[in-house]
Amino acid sequence: MSGATSYAVYRDGFRVATPTAAPFTDAALSAGSSHTYSVATRDAAGTGGARSGDITVTTTGAAPKCWTANNYQQVQAGRATTDGSHAYAKGSKQNMGLYNTFVTHTLKESPAGYYVIADGTCP
Repeated sequence: MSGATSYAVYRDGFRVATPTAAPFTDAALSAGSSHTYSVATRDAAGTGGARSGDITVTTTGAAPKCWTANNYQQVQAGRATTDGSHAYAKGSKQNMGLYNTFVTHTLKESPAGYYVIADGTCP
């Protein structure tokens, strides 16, 4: 973009910063987490240009923690919530299905206190 005065940084599809110069350090990440980034230039009025292609990066440190249990156990352990009929992963609010002992999921915690369904993909 001609006349660019800053750029926007996007993490996992959401704008997280608008620095005026490089480099940018994303300090709000947990160890062992993966994220997708893209950037777009911005002019003085804040109008953004086209986004770059995505890149995926993984932070160093401990790998995310994973738990496999039925939905009742996930709620009891504090990794999920319930509305009385369905269970939802805490943080991401992903619908895990019926709140009972028959439905089982693996939940991955990354960052701390934020859980996503990771059936078959968790280390």
